[in-house]
Amino acid sequence: MPVIFKCSCGEYISVPNKYIGKKLQCPQCQNIINVPVPGEEEKKTE
Repeated sequence: MPVIFKCSCGEYISVPNKYIGKKLQCPQCQNIINVPVPGEEEKKTE
């Protein structure tokens, strides 16, 4: 199951689970972003 997350530019990115915790480049804005651990973003907002 892929990980789907949002870049700061607003682009939604879907990557395979093997990229969790790694850095990649956003195809829209070219920024380097960290692939989040699923569920980690929800914990930050609570």
